[in-house]
Amino acid sequence: MSRILIIEESHDTWEGLQPALEKAHTLSFWPLDDDLGMHLQKRDYEIILLNFQMQKTDSFAMLQQIQQTSPHTPVIGIGEVEEASLIVQAIKEGAFDFVIKPFTLEKILLAIKRGIENRNLKNQIDYLKRRQDVVYDFNRIIAV
Repeated sequence: MSRILIIEESHDTWEGLQPALEKAHTLSFWPLDDDLGMHLQKRDYEIILLNFQMQKTDSFAMLQQIQQTSPHTPVIGIGEVEEASLIVQAIKEGAFDFVIKPFTLEKILLAIKRGIENRNLKNQIDYLKRRQDVVYDFNRIIAV
């Protein structure tokens, strides 16, 4: 069961989708007034859903904070308006995907699945790189 963090001002969007999502995932909602960086250091999430059109907070600053604290966690951007400049900027600054509200359960599940697969691939690559460094440790070569 994967852990998903949802960063959004209102939980209204998720009320209808929450029961279906909770069958395969553990959902957590982020209270905007807490320190996100400290929370991400304590808990690990497979994916983060971030609303890019919140009134009270700067979503791009939150995206940077997520990338610094938890760089392998994919962030799926969420927006209410299909504004091309917002979507392009979010993807350029590191969002994995972007979904426009209102979205269907199938669409959000597909984005989550792709994000988790991407995270798993990055983790496998990092593991293989570390393992390769051990196998090819040139500090142990003795020249005669």
